[in-house]
Amino acid sequence: MFAGQRINIIKKILLEQKQVDINTLTSLLNVSDVTVRKDLDSLETDGFLRKVHGGAILLEDDPLDMPKNDIPELQEKEMIADLAITLIDDGDNFYLGPGSTCLMLAKKLNQKKNLTVITNNASALPYIDCSSVNLLFIGGDVVNYNNMMFTHGEKALAYLEDIFVNKAFIGTDCVDLEAGLTINHSYSLDVYKKILDKSRQTILLASKSKFDRIALQLLCPINAISALVTEGDLPEKYKRYLYQNDIKLLTSFDL
Repeated sequence: MFAGQRINIIKKILLEQKQVDINTLTSLLNVSDVTVRKDLDSLETDGFLRKVHGGAILLEDDPLDMPKNDIPELQEKEMIADLAITLIDDGDNFYLGPGSTCLMLAKKLNQKKNLTVITNNASALPYIDCSSVNLLFIGGDVVNYNNMMFTHGEKALAYLEDIFVNKAFIGTDCVDLEAGLTINHSYSLDVYKKILDKSRQTILLASKSKFDRIALQLLCPINAISALVTEGDLPEKYKRYLYQNDIKLLTSFDL
């Protein structure tokens, strides 16, 4: 079978099933896994699919693959993820929250070894290499909010009942000295509040544009977090508050 024929078959399967594994393709196409991987490499280069451990998924409306101008604060989120990965140790276990900044961090986890990651961030799953990460996905009701998919609800809370983690990486919509951390929806509130009680350290990932703003729902006061990671210099009042409350601050100056 010629390469073009194989490519068309792989495309057809992905368009119908959204995902495919290498073992299925080697059997169906009667070729080696090396040949299949080369075909997948070619389709990934063309932007048709994304390779994941053991196979591939159809590339559909991934916000990180959109034109740069369509991604809010992409450069800032990449910088925050570069800082956040320095807070993760080999052998660590931690919770990874919803949102595109946490998704950016998921893409960098291959820099570490023997991690255990607990997450309800469904959008981050394709970026986590399960060959090097022990991945625990929190089941529950699925929500699509701002093109980011995550789980919440009673099943998610039940899953977390006997779970404890060293660290929790979370995001928020707004940060204000008086109002604290606030978000514009209640979907992730239940899991966030649960994980705050289950984590030794809570690490907030937030761009500087989110400060001095207030959203609808209270997530937690600022002094409930252990560390703050942001890409730029903060107003002096925030730096003073963080220092007085023994909250670690990481900015682009620490890169």
